[in-house]
Amino acid sequence: MALTSNSNSPTIRLFLFFSFFEKFGGPLDLATVNDFADSSHNLIVAADVFASDLIKNVTTECGVDFDKDSSTMVIDHKSYVTFGTKDDHTLIASDDFIQSDVVFGKTKIEAPILFKGIAHSINMANGLILKVFFASSSVYSTNPKSKLLRPPLLTRSTISLASVVQARNNARIMITGSLNLFSNQLFKTTMHKAESLFKFEKSGNEQFVIEISKWVFHERRHLNPK
Repeated sequence: MALTSNSNSPTIRLFLFFSFFEKFGGPLDLATVNDFADSSHNLIVAADVFASDLIKNVTTECGVDFDKDSSTMVIDHKSYVTFGTKDDHTLIASDDFIQSDVVFGKTKIEAPILFKGIAHSINMANGLILKVFFASSSVYSTNPKSKLLRPPLLTRSTISLASVVQARNNARIMITGSLNLFSNQLFKTTMHKAESLFKFEKSGNEQFVIEISKWVFHERRHLNPK
């Protein structure tokens, strides 16, 4: 797979929905992905608990760091999804996302967005990165199968669920630690959020993905960082 192009058109797009691969295959490697972004092209990166060092290196180049402990997932004991008598504290239901018509359009996302995956933090010194989907004050990152023996490294406001980069060369990048965020299963999930009186016929995931993709692929104007 070759990514080289003489065009600076924002319509050239790359989706990296890989997790455990240490090599992309063919000529597609870290340097090639970096060159792609450096050529003002646009990129969506989604990882999960099996994220390889290669995927993590791609995001680190953008100023985003996934949890260094590969056994961890994002957990929330308050804002999670309930299915009848079954609860999944690693399937988070959150409506904490940036209120921006530039990113998400003017139609409000009414239903919570579902997230199952790994946490990341952003380099606060990098003014080109913006959290667009974040977690509640009760969220933290740890191994869901083990007892919590020490304070987790990533908690609360240090955790981002999805972030975007608006580079100086006009490239736009979205990064998230949830492949499931884009799945048909979560698009169509009838859900009830814990500690909420409301039940939703479907999650807000599909609308979230469609609208943020419009921003990433230049169907909407630039953000104006403060």
